[in-house]
Amino acid sequence: MPRFQLLVRELGKEPRTIPLADAIVVGRSRSVDLTVDDEEVGRKQFRIGVTAGFVVLEGLGSTNPTRVDDGTIKAGEKTTLAAGATIRVGKTEFQVEAADATELGAAKPSEAVDRTMVAKGPGVAKPPVAGHDTSDAPGNTIEFRRPGGPAAKPADQQPAPDEAAGNTLAKGFRPGAFADPQEEKAPAKPSEAKRPPTEPVTPPAVPAEITTNKPKTVPLRREDLPPPTPPAGGEDLESRLHQSMPRLFVKGEGLKRPVRLMKAANKVGRAETADVLLPHESVSEQHAEIRFDGAQWSLHDCGSTNGTVVDGSHLRGGSTTIRRNTLIGIGALQLVFLCSDPARGTQDRRDETRALKILTKNGKLDAATANEIRQMARGESAQSIAEIVLRDTALGPSDWAGAIAIARNTVTLLDRILRLFGRR
Repeated sequence: MPRFQLLVRELGKEPRTIPLADAIVVGRSRSVDLTVDDEEVGRKQFRIGVTAGFVVLEGLGSTNPTRVDDGTIKAGEKTTLAAGATIRVGKTEFQVEAADATELGAAKPSEAVDRTMVAKGPGVAKPPVAGHDTSDAPGNTIEFRRPGGPAAKPADQQPAPDEAAGNTLAKGFRPGAFADPQEEKAPAKPSEAKRPPTEPVTPPAVPAEITTNKPKTVPLRREDLPPPTPPAGGEDLESRLHQSMPRLFVKGEGLKRPVRLMKAANKVGRAETADVLLPHESVSEQHAEIRFDGAQWSLHDCGSTNGTVVDGSHLRGGSTTIRRNTLIGIGALQLVFLCSDPARGTQDRRDETRALKILTKNGKLDAATANEIRQMARGESAQSIAEIVLRDTALGPSDWAGAIAIARNTVTLLDRILRLFGRR
């Protein structure tokens, strides 16, 4: 029965291979069989395994589609895959590969040849190189006898295996193939004979120019040194961009998915070349651009037809700074900007916890759901409360942004204490 394996390619990681046998569940959650670090992959995206010699794929995730070659597998659907099939979810790619015995070095039937091995010495056998005579080569040699070539000697002329010495000679071994054991070795030439042990060996004289022209040591000045490189702790723009983990959560008009921002300048629009593709008629082809300068994020409207709204302020060709939980309106779509800011990490988490309590107090969430969301946010450090609320509840980005605004404007006793000691 053929064997299969799954080649996993994740963005920014080395490819890895997973053997396929029993069915495994693939997703973003840490509790599944195969976890991938991609925010566009569902917690349980699909199930894949080998049944009766066939690779069977079953869709599980309902948020983002599971694309197989040119088709899409929805939740609850099953399909069989052949070797070479490609599965794509978000920015992660999976490819089904065959792991047959031919990949382990076995010769294919069309490449099979009749060959006779001649052993010489304890080395590893090597095939002869075409066009070279290997009869006098040291080590082991393989003589190939292709169809139509000279026939091997009869079995009664072959020497018996040397079992006493623990070595078994391969079929067709001929002692005279490399050297005649009865032939005496030719005497060495006089020039090759060893010198008497008493004769002193005089080292060759060293020319005078070699001993006198020694390299001189030149002192190195500080100004001759190259400028120091920045430390590898992440002070460059790319490192800060990676640490910030910027993403947009799109919800509305039939769309509900997180989108990771991978560059310092990200085009947002309806065009296929956009970094953040929003396929909606109210969105311009080149609608806006989200930029990062290493310290803060900003949004620039690219002269869109319907303009861009940022936290209630309408932009048309202008720019403004954005931060975590900023509400962005692009056409008829609403997006929430999320990022990780080490300087405001504690305060951002406190604001989101307060916003969750406000939604519960206003009756938009029940207490059991709010408690479950808090537990999920603690269990998955890469997930924020905002993402879980937008992904797993019916609340929209405007509901969440309104709760965040109230939470930020609420001054508690802890806030007063922190301001008193200059911590806020």
